[in-house]
Amino acid sequence: MSQTEAQRSLSKIIARVRFGGDEFIVERRGEPVCKIAPVEKGPVSGAELVRLFERHRGKVDAGFRKDVEWVIANQPPARMSEWPR
Repeated sequence: MSQTEAQRSLSKIIARVRFGGDEFIVERRGEPVCKIAPVEKGPVSGAELVRLFERHRGKVDAGFRKDVEWVIANQPPARMSEWPR
């Protein structure tokens, strides 16, 4: 999409990215300039995951907590962002 088009409909684009996972390439004079895409979220700790689960589904037992910690500990490392900091 053109830069002008992106400027005119930025709120709609953001909604589509946030809720639909859509990605957009913005062009200027026909040349790709940037990409608007969902943010890749980093790893979640076991404690965060359990808290989220309890908030939406109720209390969990120790076995569930142990399984969550095992999954977190055994997942592959997250890919680092290519963007400079």
